[in-house]
Amino acid sequence: MGNKIYYLLKILTEHHHLTSYQIIQILESDYSLTSNKKEIIKLVKIINDFFLLLMQKKYILSKKSYGYYVIEGFFEDGQIQLLLDSVIFNKDASYQDKKLLIDKIRQLSSLIQLNRLTVNHVESSQNHSLLLNLSNIIHAIDQNKNISFKYVDYKIENHHPIEVSSKDYLVSPYKIIIDNNHYYLIGYYHKRKDMLSTYRIDRMRRVMSASRSHYIDITEQYDLDEYIKSFNMFINGKETDFVFIFHESLMRETVSRFGESINLTKLKDHYYKAIVSDLKITAGLKFWAMMMGSKLQVIAPDSLREDIVRELKESIAHYE
Repeated sequence: MGNKIYYLLKILTEHHHLTSYQIIQILESDYSLTSNKKEIIKLVKIINDFFLLLMQKKYILSKKSYGYYVIEGFFEDGQIQLLLDSVIFNKDASYQDKKLLIDKIRQLSSLIQLNRLTVNHVESSQNHSLLLNLSNIIHAIDQNKNISFKYVDYKIENHHPIEVSSKDYLVSPYKIIIDNNHYYLIGYYHKRKDMLSTYRIDRMRRVMSASRSHYIDITEQYDLDEYIKSFNMFINGKETDFVFIFHESLMRETVSRFGESINLTKLKDHYYKAIVSDLKITAGLKFWAMMMGSKLQVIAPDSLREDIVRELKESIAHYE
């Protein structure tokens, strides 16, 4: 019974619609399973009863003279589109990583639903498995085991960078975080005493469990939540009011970054003054402000304003 349920689901998700007779034929020709119309009706009811509890709706629909069909998979259209795009446009995952995940996501959808979506072409310049690295690290964190790995480095040959492996690292892993669409590992490197170290996971090679080595836990010495908040390098490390003037064309970008609680005052010539209270000033914030070019001017804090001026002068010097 179980295998018939599985293959019935598989068949229906791979076709636009099928009659009972067509399903019976495919079950026999492709999977050597015999069935009949009465059993197909029973199997469809079992599947729909399960999905009514899981999704509060029927999974398989039917229409006279049209047959059985699955109009929507386990996910709604917007949900599965987001999942697919998150995989396809991940810069750190290899082609094999992406293909594996997309194939699994497709199994939770239907041909009718997939035809409604925009499924972009899968590409990747990565040759190493991010998924394997993540899995090995997650297991090591769960079991309080060390990991060993090599960290990527480069040498120049024929005017091009060539990847080479660096020295061996032995790390006690604590936590995985994500920043700017890259995964990072926070852990303890045995050669850096009494301090936390951070590594970009897509740059790690040959990640393996090192269970014979002693696991060192120094997390009690640190507030990991605060460490993660400060991950993007504080410029001054203190919360302060961030004040800036921006052109109205940056309104969507500004609200997207700081939210609707931002305090705005309309100025002349299509400009606004913005105040974001109690913000930690980071290097990421500095570079964001610089990216906005002449349409944004930082007013406060002075330390950030001075840092941007110094950075811009150094940049201009490269072109003079």
